[in-house]
Amino acid sequence: MEVTLHAPAEDTAEEACSGSRIPELSREVDGHRDWVTGLWSQEDRIYSSSCDGTVRVWTKSGEAVRTLSGSGTQSLNCVLTVRTQEQGRTVVAGGQGRTLQRWRDDSGTELEREEEEGEESWGSGTSYALAAWDGVVYAGGSYRAVRAVCAKTGKRLFDLEGHTGTVHAFCVDGGLLHSGADDNTIRTWDLNSRRVRQVFKGHSSAVMSLAVTKQMLFSGAYGGCIRGWKRSSGQKIISFEAHKGSVSCLHCLDGTLYSAGADGCVAAWAATTGIPLYRLQAHSQAVTQFVVDASGDLFTASRDGKVKFWRGAGEHEESSDSDTLTTVGHSGVGRQFALEQKHKEEVDELQQEIRRRDALHAAQLQAMEGEKQRLLHENGQLLQMLRDLTLQNQRLLNAVPRTPVPVVADEDEESSRGFSPVTSCDSSPVALPTAEPSVEETKVPQLALC
Repeated sequence: MEVTLHAPAEDTAEEACSGSRIPELSREVDGHRDWVTGLWSQEDRIYSSSCDGTVRVWTKSGEAVRTLSGSGTQSLNCVLTVRTQEQGRTVVAGGQGRTLQRWRDDSGTELEREEEEGEESWGSGTSYALAAWDGVVYAGGSYRAVRAVCAKTGKRLFDLEGHTGTVHAFCVDGGLLHSGADDNTIRTWDLNSRRVRQVFKGHSSAVMSLAVTKQMLFSGAYGGCIRGWKRSSGQKIISFEAHKGSVSCLHCLDGTLYSAGADGCVAAWAATTGIPLYRLQAHSQAVTQFVVDASGDLFTASRDGKVKFWRGAGEHEESSDSDTLTTVGHSGVGRQFALEQKHKEEVDELQQEIRRRDALHAAQLQAMEGEKQRLLHENGQLLQMLRDLTLQNQRLLNAVPRTPVPVVADEDEESSRGFSPVTSCDSSPVALPTAEPSVEETKVPQLALC
C-alpha cells in the first residue's frame, strides 16, 4: 500500500529528528573552474568531474592528488573507477564528446581507445550517467540507449534499447542494471541476457536518480519527489516530496536513505518509512552528486564549483534492518507512524488475497456459464434435427401411392336383403339372388281381344 508524506517545512534549512545529528563540515575545496558534476569514492580516494573538462583526484582528508584532463571532451558530467587485470584501477569519465575518457589511476596517463574495423561509431550525444559491472562500463545520456563499453579497450560493445528519453541515472545490483530516464520510467535490465526484466511506471517527471536495497528500489524525480518500489512486484510502497526541485542523487546505507537536490540540501530518511532524520543546507547552489562511505563520512559536489567533506553523516540510531518497519530513536509520532504502516501493509496483503480469490471465483463462474451455453446450443441442435426427421418422414408418407380398399357388407345385413355372398372366379365376392320367383310373378300378361 502506498504511503504519501508531506514535504518538510520550507523555512527550516537545517534540522534533525530525535536520535540523529547533522553532519559537520570538515573541509571544502574549490579546485575546479566550473560546475562540479560528478563524484566517486574508491578506498581512500575521491574523484570529481567538472564542466571544465577535468577529473580531480583527492584524498579523503581533502588533499589534491592529481588532475586528469583529456583531449576528447569539452565538458565532463560523470566519473567512476573500474579495475582491469592489465591496467589496474582505471578512471572513466563521460560528457560531451564522441567517446568515454579513460586514464590509468596510478599514473594519470590517458588511455587510447582501441578501434576495430567494422566497429559501430559512437555518434553524437552527451553522457550523463555511468555504471560498471564485470569489466564493462555502461553509459547513459541523450542518445537514449544504454551503451556498453569495454573497460579495457574503450570499444563500444552493444546497446540496450528501450528508453524513449535521455537516460540520467544508473544503479547496479549484481547482474541487474536499473536505469532512469526522461520518459518517466525505470527499467531493470538483465545484463546476462541483455533484456528488460521489469519496467517501473508512476513518476510524472523525469527520473534523475536511483538507489537500491535488497528488497526496495528508490527513485528521485525532476519534480522533487522520491518514490520507493517493491522490487519483486513493482508495487509503489512509499512516496514523498523531498526537495524543492530535482532530486539529483540518492544513496542507501544501513537502513538510511540519503538524498540531495537542486535546493542545495542533503537529507536523510528512514528507508522503510520515509520519516526524515535530518536536513542539511550543504551548498548555496544545486548539489549535483554526493557520496556516503561506510565510515559515515559525507562528500558533496555542487554547481558552486566546490567539493565539501563532512563528518558524522551516518551517526543516528536508525535500525539497520531494512526489512523491519519499527524505527529506533524517533519520537512517539514516528513509532506510531511505523506501526500504522505495518498495519496498512497487513491489510493490503489481506485485500490482495481477497481480490485473488474473487478473481478465481469469477473465472469459475465464467467457465460454468460457458458450459451452460454449450449445452443449450447442443440441445437446440438436437431439437432441430428431430424436427427435420419428422418433416422428412411426413414427406415420405405423402409420396407413397394409395390403392382403394373395397368395403365388405355385414353378412346379416346382406341376408336380410336376399343376397348371399358368392365367390366368383376371380375370388371376388359377388352378391346373387337366392330366392326363386313366385308363379304370380312369372305369369305372362293376357292381351285383351277386341
